[in-house]
Amino acid sequence: MELVYIFISIGVFGLLLLFLYIAKRRGVATEKASTFSTIAMLLVMAGMIVGNGIRWYGYALLGAGIIAGVVDLIRKLND
Repeated sequence: MELVYIFISIGVFGLLLLFLYIAKRRGVATEKASTFSTIAMLLVMAGMIVGNGIRWYGYALLGAGIIAGVVDLIRKLND
């Protein structure tokens, strides 16, 4: 059953990339992702994948990713 969740995560990420590609081709202005938000997304994805094996590590990575995302959002709002 855990393998299904990994494939769902990869599929959702692929759909997100597809939507971004379509938006870019239509000329919709998109901001370049900051390094901090990219790290946050990678931590969340790693937490989803690792969480199936060792739950403590998965939850720690998810939490770190969410905190990094919130910090990046606050930094962008203050600028």
